[in-house]
Amino acid sequence: MEPNDLPIMIECLVYRIVEKKYEFLCLKRTEEDGGWWQPVIGHMQKNESLEQSLFRELQEETGITKVEKLIDDVWHFHWEYKDEMYLEFVFAAEVNKDQEISLNPTEHEIYRWCLAEEAISLFKYENNKNALKKFREKFLQ
Repeated sequence: MEPNDLPIMIECLVYRIVEKKYEFLCLKRTEEDGGWWQPVIGHMQKNESLEQSLFRELQEETGITKVEKLIDDVWHFHWEYKDEMYLEFVFAAEVNKDQEISLNPTEHEIYRWCLAEEAISLFKYENNKNALKKFREKFLQ
């Protein structure tokens, strides 16, 4: 954690609709940083609202500055790492189907647009898988 970071995490399931199918943005971390797949995730910083944190992380990790629709009540959960408790809030952001992605090369090396089942199988962490399952249950049924 950086000095300005709080033990509050923002997770964003970025999706687009192509031919009536929902495709989710999956990001592969650099090999130096673990090499696993995940959605957009980052720390909330001091003096930021949840939404400000979300848009900062979207821009930093993907270059996305505009969303078509924002869903702010997908899910939230807590987890522990190195004796510190974290709270994570899950959002979903719909982007235009032609949205260009510009990865931050210090964090991610590859991205893919995937249907929900493929994204769930790619994500390393169970909480990220569960976030997408919750989104699907609440908003795609």
